[in-house]
This record gives sequence, structure tokens and C-alpha cells, in this order.
Amino acid sequence: VRAVALFDWGLVEEDFGDVSTGRVRTSGGGGFQLRVPMFEQIIPVNIYFVKALSGQTGDDEQIFSFTFGYGL
Repeated sequence: VRAVALFDWGLVEEDFGDVSTGRVRTSGGGGFQLRVPMFEQIIPVNIYFVKALSGQTGDDEQIFSFTFGYGL
């Protein structure tokens, strides 16, 4: 089991010319990463919760994410 702290920031604009540092979105949160031995393999299980620290109208305020296995 690993505890994880997360911080993310970015810009989401429709046109490259609209980029403004005043509209930077930020989020922070945490979670856990588990590695489960199953079927003679190690299967990753990840659980994260992230909340918006700053955002724009229409943004998701918080996100819960759960993943099991590998992405293809």
C-alpha cells in the first residue's frame, strides 16, 4: 500500500491565442495505490480523490477515481 499526494494545474482554452495565466485551474488531493497478487501476476488497484482548488464555471469540483488493472 502506498499513500499518494496529488497536485495538478493546467489551462483549458479553445484557442491557443486565448491563453491567460488568470484562468489557471488547480486541484489537489490524495489516494492509495495497492498492488494485489492475483493469478500469478501483480494487479494494480488505484483509488484517488481530488478537489478543485481554483477553477472556472462548469468545471467538476471534485473527482473520485478508481482503477483496477492495466490500461491498454
